[in-house]
Amino acid sequence: MSTIYLPVATPEMVEMATKLNTGRTGKGKTGYNIIQCTDSGAAKWARRQQHNKRLLLNVPATEKLYVLIHGIEDQHDQPVGLVGVRRGAEAVQSHGVTTWVGGKRRTYTPLTLAKHLNSEALTKQIVDLRLFACYSGVPSGKLPQNVSFAEALKTEMRGLGYNSVQVTGYFGALGDGYLHASMGGNNAAHKQGMTANPASFGKLSVAKYKTVLINNEEHIASANKQVW
Repeated sequence: MSTIYLPVATPEMVEMATKLNTGRTGKGKTGYNIIQCTDSGAAKWARRQQHNKRLLLNVPATEKLYVLIHGIEDQHDQPVGLVGVRRGAEAVQSHGVTTWVGGKRRTYTPLTLAKHLNSEALTKQIVDLRLFACYSGVPSGKLPQNVSFAEALKTEMRGLGYNSVQVTGYFGALGDGYLHASMGGNNAAHKQGMTANPASFGKLSVAKYKTVLINNEEHIASANKQVW
């Protein structure tokens, strides 16, 4: 089983995690285990003093861990070297589309996110960590050597003793659902960047994939990521 972790478990992020879980179970797979960090400040500090209440203590080293949080970009969709979530944001409906407005942003740098994961007792043997945040794999001029947030997170985690960790980042704006893509020949999946495992083309009529938006076009996330 894979785990989704919400470092800041607002209603918005819980909704996103639930949609991803629905997409996964819709593929006939076991649902994600969703872990939510709902406290903050002194309450979070007090909880962590009891080791058995640290949220990531029981995540197996062999499991995929998706850290679900927003990437923060400037007006040109360029990552600014931070991830975060707005606490207290409210849902606004317009033409069937939900947007979240207001609230106070809680942000993390690569170092503070690495420390957060460590403080929640994530095993030092973890291998597969996926930073499910928009543009997490895109180089940022706000980070040293213009690296991506994902690469910088790996560096900071290695500094904390996570010597086996590999961090995956993504190249666009991630969707919170699954793309229904036909497979085979001149098909939608191929057009959307489904380049991995071409032998599977034609074997299934419809498949579902996590998505990423690049230049206003929807692509398959697994074909638009990088592992550091």
